[in-house]
Amino acid sequence: MPFFQFLPGVGSLKDAAEGEMSNLSDDRTSFDEKYDWGDQIRGALGGYSEEDVRKKAQELLEKKINKTNPGLRGAIEENLPGIKPEDLKIQEGELVADYGKRLGQLNSRGLAVTDYVGVKGSDISQTEGLTTQQIRKLAAAQRDANEQAITDKADDRYTDALIRTEQIRADDRSDRREDRAMERELRMMELDQRGRKSKAELFQALFGLGSAFMI
Repeated sequence: MPFFQFLPGVGSLKDAAEGEMSNLSDDRTSFDEKYDWGDQIRGALGGYSEEDVRKKAQELLEKKINKTNPGLRGAIEENLPGIKPEDLKIQEGELVADYGKRLGQLNSRGLAVTDYVGVKGSDISQTEGLTTQQIRKLAAAQRDANEQAITDKADDRYTDALIRTEQIRADDRSDRREDRAMERELRMMELDQRGRKSKAELFQALFGLGSAFMI
């Protein structure tokens, strides 16, 4: 550690980086020419270059940015399977505004995935690589398919009921035909029985008449 770091106004590399964080460009790749000759002298005495200070300032600022919105990042981790911790950090050269927008998009995608997973028959593997809008369309399509399946099942039950009703009616008609056939058969048997009885009575009368003539 260079001796001059202990001099007032010089400080360590971290001290210099903390003092220059506000001078970083939006993409944190430079100081936008705000690292002046006084900073350069301090760096020469402290044993660090402008690039050393920039990298350290970038590291400190990005660490600070990555600690913001913990609730949002936690929600994304919970709702979006497969998300990596690195995906929730600001990327090299990424603007803070773009980082916030990207987190918002990831959150929307996570909510869409959660909504889709709640639909009966969903397959989470189908959401891989899809945008938020595509996942929402996938969920809507699955809901439509489920509703159609319910309708088809109801239609099938209705058709089965009609078939059963018609079969019962057909069976009733068949039973009635059998009953009428049996009635006709009984009627014929009854008529036949009456005919035989009449013939027997006729023969008996003729026999009695013949016997009377013989006396």
